[in-house]
Amino acid sequence: MYHKTQNGKIYKTAYLAESKRQGKKTIVIHLLNISHLPPEQIDAMDNALKAARKGKSLCEIDTSNIENMPVSNSRPFGAFYVFHEISKQIGLDKYLGKGLAGMFFLFMVIARVIHPASKRATATWGKRVPLCEIMGLDAEFTEDNLYDAMDEIVLKQDEIEEALFERIRDKSDGSDLFL
Repeated sequence: MYHKTQNGKIYKTAYLAESKRQGKKTIVIHLLNISHLPPEQIDAMDNALKAARKGKSLCEIDTSNIENMPVSNSRPFGAFYVFHEISKQIGLDKYLGKGLAGMFFLFMVIARVIHPASKRATATWGKRVPLCEIMGLDAEFTEDNLYDAMDEIVLKQDEIEEALFERIRDKSDGSDLFL
């Protein structure tokens, strides 16, 4: 952890660094800037590195049966599932349609809330969430599919907005509607 004071303000920077000797000089090579991590994680990494330098371990792991340990990969499920259920409750999935375009567009709406990013990053993220299990969407997931879905849904935009507004208006006494 480095501290630098400039104009009365203290700047803190944390790096993973490696030092080497070249002749009589010590050269420090910054491998990774970890300043963006919370202070607790930086302190934990510092403690682990200090323990490793002393030849100690922070925890003991039984490696005698490591070959038989199952390897699994979990995908993010909770937030996506919750927002998909909310979209079904308000009827958004019906208004967008059950076709691929509607499903891709619904995915983009949910992704915008959970994981706002570009269409390319959204397509990459879509490959990591359980779309087939939650939405029944089992299609090739590409950036082009997302753009095609947008092109198709934009043609029905006024109809979808009107249907959603009517649904809200029917459930309201009008006092909470604003233009």
